[in-house]
Amino acid sequence: MNDSLTGCDDGLSPIIALHGVALPSLTGVLSDDVTDGSIRLTLQTDWAGSDEGDASLFVILTPFTFPNRVELIKLDQFLRFIVAESSNHEVDISVRNTAWQPGVHTIAASWDQGTMTLAIDGMPSGQATVGAVLLASGAQVRVGSETSPGTTFRDVVFEAARR
Repeated sequence: MNDSLTGCDDGLSPIIALHGVALPSLTGVLSDDVTDGSIRLTLQTDWAGSDEGDASLFVILTPFTFPNRVELIKLDQFLRFIVAESSNHEVDISVRNTAWQPGVHTIAASWDQGTMTLAIDGMPSGQATVGAVLLASGAQVRVGSETSPGTTFRDVVFEAARR
């Protein structure tokens, strides 16, 4: 995807592309090593941003390890995009989300070896510097696990590449 809102480069390959599907949750496994990627979620929520519930919207991880992990979560009144680098350092973009009302919303996030970005409803919401991340073949991909009640995924696109 070459999307100015997420800052993704050309050369990314779709891993998951589900359009117009009500998706309560999806779990998969990476079939190849990944260093760069992007995720775009379109979801319908019955909850407001001021709701203090938690939700795990998107996660890639190798079980029982801290580094080389990517997460997009709702924690209390914050949306957090977290990248745990190969060096065990965690970098995140946290956005207080109290203005978010129930309805359809889009969250876009990307990372590569240098920059991570987050956009909410088409508006740039943060950027941070990130080091090397290697999501190894066999890492778990979870979309919609541990979501708050009243969350329906309408569109999920996850693209990734190895540089």
